[in-house]
Amino acid sequence: MKFIEVIDPIRLANQVCMDRGFAGKHLFVEGVKDLKIYPKHLNTDDVKIIVSHGKYKMRVAWDELEKRNEDRKLAIRDADFIRLRDKFNPNYHKSFFITDFHDSEVMITSTRTFENTLLSHLSIAHYQRVSEKYPDLLGELKSLIYPLGNLKLANKLNDLGLIFKPKDINKSPLDLGKFIDFKGMKYLGDEIMVQSVLNFCNGKVEMGNVQPKEAILDSLTEVCQMGYPLNEIVHGHDLSQALALFLKKNLPKGSDGMKTGDLVENCWAGAFSLEDFKMTELYKSLSEWSESSGFSIIK
Repeated sequence: MKFIEVIDPIRLANQVCMDRGFAGKHLFVEGVKDLKIYPKHLNTDDVKIIVSHGKYKMRVAWDELEKRNEDRKLAIRDADFIRLRDKFNPNYHKSFFITDFHDSEVMITSTRTFENTLLSHLSIAHYQRVSEKYPDLLGELKSLIYPLGNLKLANKLNDLGLIFKPKDINKSPLDLGKFIDFKGMKYLGDEIMVQSVLNFCNGKVEMGNVQPKEAILDSLTEVCQMGYPLNEIVHGHDLSQALALFLKKNLPKGSDGMKTGDLVENCWAGAFSLEDFKMTELYKSLSEWSESSGFSIIK
């Protein structure tokens, strides 16, 4: 498997066009974490992976290649909120695909991967303790982070001015433990969550551009009342951090391999087998495209 990593989307498009010696397909993915998920399930001789570093750059590069009538391209991007915002066009392009649910992590954990990861990284005693007390641990974790996903959607829809990630990837992320009790598995309420996010934003954004707390709460309430599907709202990065915090609070000495959200995601990616991939709608879409185009990209 060959990888291409070019930051500028126009340069990326140029590199694809100049790669005339390659008769296969160039597959765009959003980020480097995708390199741990998809390549192992693809035909390595006929696919080159291109990391676009975000969906915006992917779209710019894709549109540029469309202008040049370059058809040696495929793309897989996270769905994010596209289906909820009435912006999803299933006929956008026959070789442009989106994840089943909000993102690749939520899609992966909808398969046996979530359970298999716990089986692999916890002792038998710890696994039994967790499964007996929380037979639907995945569902409970998603429910706990669902309000945060709704707040992120409210932020996007209504320009609330909030941010949820540090500008520096080496800095600490938003601490879910500020508004979720992972020992008691209890959400502490909208007001505490919104205040925690505001505290996180302070010093990272111009607070004068952030909407007042009451306006944020009102916007959050409006989105919550829409009752959007759980798997379309929750974010995979929040889910991985939630699992890490749950294990830290409940099994402090039994989960060394999953101490952080990043480590959890690495575990999920490693455990995501071809059989699990075949359980997804994304796999079905890729398979149908392969069959209709006569170009097999999946192992």
